[in-house]
Amino acid sequence: MFHWRERTLKKNSTLLYIYLNSIGRIMKTTLLKSAATLAIVSGFMMPMAAMATPATYTQASGQAITDNTSLVSNMLINDTGMIDGLTIELDIEHTWIGDLIIQLTGPDGFTTITLMDRPGIVGGGCCGDSSDFVFGTSVIFDDAALTAAEDAGAGLGGGDDAGGTYAPDGLLSTFVGGNLAGTWSLSISDNFGGDTGNLRSWSLNVDVTSVPEPEILALFGFGLIGMGALRRRRQS
Repeated sequence: MFHWRERTLKKNSTLLYIYLNSIGRIMKTTLLKSAATLAIVSGFMMPMAAMATPATYTQASGQAITDNTSLVSNMLINDTGMIDGLTIELDIEHTWIGDLIIQLTGPDGFTTITLMDRPGIVGGGCCGDSSDFVFGTSVIFDDAALTAAEDAGAGLGGGDDAGGTYAPDGLLSTFVGGNLAGTWSLSISDNFGGDTGNLRSWSLNVDVTSVPEPEILALFGFGLIGMGALRRRRQS
């Protein structure tokens, strides 16, 4: 849905039309004739650009998680924007979740956080928690979750389903303020023999703030110049 606003300035100024889409980006403006008009553009543009929009990106995987090996699943996101919030959901199955280390790397290629690191391991123990991620259930990592990932499966028996929502070891908020676009990588390693599984798919649930296009930023800069010129004119 599109919105429009218009304003007529002083004599010899132009009638300004601003068309905004649902996330607040300026779609079109008329040719601007005065510094005062440019100043008004800056007033409309900046608050609108700060609105966050939810989006979900899913990567099909179908990769086996075999004994004592690691897998990496890459997700290419072409959409641009600044990350305002992030959770991750895995469609995964694996017996004996205490074998697993799960990590997420951002599109810069080096910012990595650990989501889960062999839950149930105590001190130098070997085996971790014996519960399972069962086929058909989801595992969600969310900074706001009440249960820590290292407590996944706590109180459950071997073979019980440990699917649910967990607070990751590292903070997903580490990615807030960064760029959404690029290749995200999910890595899963199995660190003990005897139990295997599959990663079927994974999803990033993101709140994204639209980044103004270069020509819009330039327009904002001209607007600031226009405001300064208008103030000087009033003072003279």
